[in-house]
Amino acid sequence: MRAVHASGAPQARETSDVQRYLHALHGRATAGALIEVRYRHRDGMRHAFFKHTDTTVAARTIVRLGISSDVYVGVAPRRTRHGGKHAINEVWALWADLDTLDAHQALEQLPVAPAILIASGIIRSGLARARCASGDIRRRHVISGARAIRVVSGGDDAR
Repeated sequence: MRAVHASGAPQARETSDVQRYLHALHGRATAGALIEVRYRHRDGMRHAFFKHTDTTVAARTIVRLGISSDVYVGVAPRRTRHGGKHAINEVWALWADLDTLDAHQALEQLPVAPAILIASGIIRSGLARARCASGDIRRRHVISGARAIRVVSGGDDAR
């Protein structure tokens, strides 16, 4: 999941930016795929699902929720209305959270430059990174690939 925060930019521009991000992540998804959006609520985490082709409504919702809450976007399209890995059968991106103070240095050491960089979270000097792949990636490769990115870059869960 990627965190998306409202940055004070005009809402129309931010909505357009979020829509482009969603299209980059989910534009090649198969028919029926869903975009998962999670957000903090006073009762805990809640989620919403949108058709992968409905990026306008999803982006508007993300921006609206982001004004008052942390919002997280599922990087992988879902095939069912569930948030776990079993709801995923295709992936177009590998990602890693790089939210440490030396994230910029870690990025320079990656063997492949990231296709998308997102400043998110409380630590503004940290970065979140998504790499859009050129084709479908099998689930077992995503888990091992994402783990390798975290280890090389020092991102979350690098153990």
